[in-house]
Amino acid sequence: MIWYSDTNSAWNKIDIEDDMIYIVWYHKNGGKYVGSDIVMQYKKVESTSWLGLYERISWNAFETSIYPSFKVKNGRVYCSYMQGSPLGEPWQFYYKEGDRGINWRDFQETQLAPSASYPEIEVDNQSNVHVVWSADDGNFYYRKKTGTEWGTEQIISDRNAPQQWGEIRYRDPVIAAAFIQEENGADTLFYALKKINEEWDLPVQVAPGKGNAGQPRVWIDGDYLMHVVWEDRGGIGSNREVWYERFQVLHPIKAPSNFAGQVIENRALFYREYLHRITWEANMENQNIVKYKLYEIDGRNRLLIQEFDANTFEYLRRFTSPDKTYTYELVAVDDQDFVGEAATLVIQ
Repeated sequence: MIWYSDTNSAWNKIDIEDDMIYIVWYHKNGGKYVGSDIVMQYKKVESTSWLGLYERISWNAFETSIYPSFKVKNGRVYCSYMQGSPLGEPWQFYYKEGDRGINWRDFQETQLAPSASYPEIEVDNQSNVHVVWSADDGNFYYRKKTGTEWGTEQIISDRNAPQQWGEIRYRDPVIAAAFIQEENGADTLFYALKKINEEWDLPVQVAPGKGNAGQPRVWIDGDYLMHVVWEDRGGIGSNREVWYERFQVLHPIKAPSNFAGQVIENRALFYREYLHRITWEANMENQNIVKYKLYEIDGRNRLLIQEFDANTFEYLRRFTSPDKTYTYELVAVDDQDFVGEAATLVIQ
């Protein structure tokens, strides 16, 4: 047992750096204190015992602090948590950072959002802090701290995102977030990606699922495969299931070469049709390509038009409109089912 409490302890998180193990959790205060705090214990990996009393991070005797998320970088601890009043005020999003072994009571506590749920945190190799959280306004948010300055919050969801547990994960230079959005009236898992100093890409649906997705967890391995696990279930009364998918988030598979298109008018006496002739070539840097996928981008929707084998380099799309601008994306897929970078084409 790490710590005995005659009140309550929960929402434990763990991180390891070098030869030190750190554990942070929610701890309900006893005696005259009605609130709860976020507390931390740590020890050396080879040690059999934890180092004395816990360190109290949040220091709120009469407030309630719950659901911590933390990271350790170069011996410094970065922690986010929810905080509210026992009187039922909205949960707020707070942040603290500091070095272990020092009285956390003296460290500055920063409020990052006046109303927030289930924040998660990551720290990059330059010690910049990245946080995501859910809110009751139907959005999923992101914010970054560079040096001592916090940037403005950004909405990274692009449709209704219910209150939820989300996730953020970092492997230089990629940051990935996983969160729930409504798709055709169902709660469905999406992910979004960004590089450290770039903007977020549009969210991508992980899988259609059963309609009640939740609790996503993400890991990015050394080959930049992002592994995603989450729970899902059908309607009321159905059992929860655990689902898994993986995605290549840095693409060693290059975009197809010379992706081009033209409008062809097919005219007869009583008939006129407009077609798109779309062509491409294999990228000679790629290996083991087994197929291509052609998509149309329509607003925030990415619609699969056709799949082609690796020896096909032309497609005629019928029944197009001369009054509409079309945006296409083409990707190569290898024999491990990894999807490469997209080539983009606009036909007006």
